[in-house]
Amino acid sequence: MKTYFYEIRTDSGQLITALESRQANNSDELLIDLDLDYNLTESLGDGNWKVFVSDASEELLNLKLSASLQEEKDKAYIKIDAKTEEIIARGFEFDGHTFSLSIPAQMNWSEMHSNKDLLIFPMSISTINSNQYSLVYDKIESFWAAGATVTQTRVQEGAAIKKLIHDSVSKSEVKDIEDNRI
Repeated sequence: MKTYFYEIRTDSGQLITALESRQANNSDELLIDLDLDYNLTESLGDGNWKVFVSDASEELLNLKLSASLQEEKDKAYIKIDAKTEEIIARGFEFDGHTFSLSIPAQMNWSEMHSNKDLLIFPMSISTINSNQYSLVYDKIESFWAAGATVTQTRVQEGAAIKKLIHDSVSKSEVKDIEDNRI
């Protein structure tokens, strides 16, 4: 079963929310949020439903059961997250070498930073290309900061794009948002 969330503003300016639920066999069943007293009246075919709204103006709405705005946003969020992960996976530059920012590498760099006074330096660590680099104690802070800064910056860039998506009020607005990060 798939569920879609709709936000509809009536002619009188009232905000209506609806949840649509579809069975796997594609039968259309509309479940309405109980914030307002309104009921499904009839199917108009082609995925369209006429919804009766029981408010002061007693308006009739035509609700299209297609991919909702929230579904478009969710797809866009997934793309942004995937691109963020791809960019982070390229690693970070330090002292003329590129180092991994995979999840295990990030954990290793954080552990190394946290336990630097317990470790023996210089320490041989691998670059992203499996070459060896000799990290000295005096550079551990700047090494860790370089990796953390890249990760944090890339996540913040993705979050800024996701905020634009979140603030979008139509599917076309969501589709027009581009992720131009390289």
